[in-house]
Amino acid sequence: MKKELANKSEIKLVGLAARTNNKNEMDPQTSKIEELAGRFWSQNVAGQLPNRKNPGVTLSIYTEYDSNEHGDYTYFIGEEVNSFENVSADFHKLTMAHQTGEWQHEECEPIKIKTYGRPAVSLFRYGLDYLIEAIISMACKNDLFANCLARVRLPEAQLPMREPCL
Repeated sequence: MKKELANKSEIKLVGLAARTNNKNEMDPQTSKIEELAGRFWSQNVAGQLPNRKNPGVTLSIYTEYDSNEHGDYTYFIGEEVNSFENVSADFHKLTMAHQTGEWQHEECEPIKIKTYGRPAVSLFRYGLDYLIEAIISMACKNDLFANCLARVRLPEAQLPMREPCL
């Protein structure tokens, strides 16, 4: 399989989602992922989605983690779409804005790799943590915030200017 570097400012996804955790997923009585994926395939959910970008390419995403492997997270299954226009309220919409994480990983500090070979965090989470830090400390670190906005391609003229912290 040939790997390609793709630059995308955001990915719009539509599909089904459920909030769960690893403990619940180990018990067939409380598991949600199997039922959700089964419903996605048996009810041909993909065929009901408007604006499909790559029909037949299904994405399964674990996102919105509360904490660590013991906390709740959202499981999503669906497809990429060109827009959210005419999407039924029955479907979950998800936007993945990961460009800041890619920039931080490539230009600042690479994401640490765990002993079993998996990244410690996703590119999305890495970028989101960076953006949160920048927003919280915007008054003191205007250059950090400007850097974040540059990653998501906002013109610097739109940046709020503040006096540096004393």
